[in-house]
Amino acid sequence: MVIFMVIIPINIILMIYAALVFNSIRNQTVQERTSVMSLYISTLDSSVEQITSSFYRENSSQSMLTLMQSDVEHSQSDIEWYGAITQVMNTYQQWISDYPVFEGFFSYYDYGNEGENSYAIRSHYGKTLYDINSEIIRIVEQDLEEAEEQGTTYHGREWEHIRIQDEDYLLRIWKSKNCYYGGWINLNSVLERWNQQSDASFIFAFSDSSGRICSEVPEETNLEYGDVYTQSKDAVDVVSENTGIRLIAVTGREMLFNSMPAVVIILMIMTLLALAAIPLLLLITRKYILKPVNQLLDAMDEVRGGNLDYQIPASDITGEFAILDRSFNTMIRQLRDTKIAAYESEVERQRIQMRYLSQQIQPHFVLNTLNILYSYEPEEYPLIQKMILCLSKYFRYIVKVHSDFVELSQELAHIKNYFEIQEARYPERFDYYVESEEGMDDLLIPPLLIQNFTENSIKYAIDMEKKVSIYVLVQFYEKDKMRIRIADTGKGLSDQTLEAIQRFQETHQYQENLGIGIQNAIERLEIMYNGVPKIMFYNSVSGGATVDIIMPCMRRTEEENDEDSYDR
Repeated sequence: MVIFMVIIPINIILMIYAALVFNSIRNQTVQERTSVMSLYISTLDSSVEQITSSFYRENSSQSMLTLMQSDVEHSQSDIEWYGAITQVMNTYQQWISDYPVFEGFFSYYDYGNEGENSYAIRSHYGKTLYDINSEIIRIVEQDLEEAEEQGTTYHGREWEHIRIQDEDYLLRIWKSKNCYYGGWINLNSVLERWNQQSDASFIFAFSDSSGRICSEVPEETNLEYGDVYTQSKDAVDVVSENTGIRLIAVTGREMLFNSMPAVVIILMIMTLLALAAIPLLLLITRKYILKPVNQLLDAMDEVRGGNLDYQIPASDITGEFAILDRSFNTMIRQLRDTKIAAYESEVERQRIQMRYLSQQIQPHFVLNTLNILYSYEPEEYPLIQKMILCLSKYFRYIVKVHSDFVELSQELAHIKNYFEIQEARYPERFDYYVESEEGMDDLLIPPLLIQNFTENSIKYAIDMEKKVSIYVLVQFYEKDKMRIRIADTGKGLSDQTLEAIQRFQETHQYQENLGIGIQNAIERLEIMYNGVPKIMFYNSVSGGATVDIIMPCMRRTEEENDEDSYDR
């Protein structure tokens, strides 16, 4: 952006400066050619005025009067008639020399006899006299014929544009008695002479009163014969007052550029090169700066999202960005290796902690069970046997638990055995209900998880005054999840206990007024499932405490049925 903010204003300034210089040169050129055009047109008008006066004077000369009054038969042998013709033609020749803008003059005498008319014509040497002679006779006779058909009197023509043999002319015809006289101007010759005399920065062309180009012009003017002329910044015109012809001066772009100073042309070229360099600079900036920066930012976003396997793709870019990409890839690989090592170390630590937590058994349970056995009378031997059997199952289950997970059916069988031991302690004080949905027996859960919460129910729910029920229900919950509900009909959890549980879940700091079993169970689940399970403690509407544990459904893999490998 900084580069563009510098380059673009400089280009704008150069373009404005070039445009100002170009307009200045164009305006100067317009002024110059307007002055030249005015001079040429004034010369043309002056020549026309003088020729007009000369014709009026010549019309009263003796030679013209002799030619107008002579008849055909007399004139063919009259020396005076031939002398008058010669005198008129010499006068016309002198006028051609004095007024070079005119190409020729003529006189046409109508004696009233068909086919016996006379004429006198003079033009520049080298022109086809016969063609212009025939065309003028045709024009005059055609005008006379049209006037006779219309029953009007023919008075001649004003200055008018005509085209003969692919050349453009201005023609004027006057009438005096039986004489029709006038002159013509070859526009092509006039333009050729004027263009040779003028500056090469512009060229001339003629157009008639209707705006039609009536002279051949060079191709660089972009004007063709018959085009309608429109005023523009690159063309100006001056109108002749006497003939009505319009002189156009056209400036070609190449002509203007050729007349411009070399310094200005160099500045314009530099401006164009600078403008052309902007796309190239954009491409270079995008390839060698923006694209590598974006790749690096994308790589940072990937790493920030936890993708430590991401590597910046190799490219053909060399220099500092290539070194930076390689350094970034190396750093990410080292970071990934460090994180893997730290993760493995943390997993091992969590396994040790989990096993420690799972093996924590409250000693008062074992002592109380032994005290019950001691208190039995000898005649209660069958109860002693049953208690010893239940206690042996209990210790056998605890001793055999070596893995992080056990099947749900095994855990529920252990809970039922545990409840039978507790029934011996509290006969007729509570009953229990343990049930799971069909298809859940092989689901895996952490061992002794349910016991931690049932111990809490027995400890706080059993009342010596009324019988308490304890429920353990396992059901499928939503997609790929299960819910373990432990509920009782006791007094429920106190507000202090619920607050302590909430503080422990938020801070993971042990609470003195909260049993170690509940805290161990919460911590075990978070370690084993990375915080995925939800444990909710609340009191039911009908009374009694309820614990809901929502965790993923897991089963053993077929390949390692006896190892710690599971499918979720």
